[in-house]
Amino acid sequence: MVAQFSDMISKGGRYLQPSSRILALSLGTLTWLVARHPNPAIAATWQYYAAAVALLVPIAPYEILAIFPFNDRIKEIGANVGEKRGEALKQKDEKELRGLLRQWQIRNIGRALMPLAAALVLLWNVVGSQNI
Repeated sequence: MVAQFSDMISKGGRYLQPSSRILALSLGTLTWLVARHPNPAIAATWQYYAAAVALLVPIAPYEILAIFPFNDRIKEIGANVGEKRGEALKQKDEKELRGLLRQWQIRNIGRALMPLAAALVLLWNVVGSQNI
């Protein structure tokens, strides 16, 4: 279980972090371009894009403060087990691990809600700007 979690975290760091930076840069650029659109009705919608960016920016500090400590502790438990050459987790460690994974799941819901909120803001813009 710990090995699978560690693998998932390392792949997330390798693939998701760069893609989220690209997303932020793209959305920021789109905000700037929309604000400078020659059609004033379209240019006025830049606030929706800026709001989406504002909803995505807090994800990085949230991850650092609320998610990464769990990742580190779970990896630490896995390293301790690995040092013992395949010994099973002690009951205390297994209980702690299950509690950490439960908390990690709950906190990841918060991390998932922020991009969902940004997407809803952008969808609201698309639906609301059908008359442009």
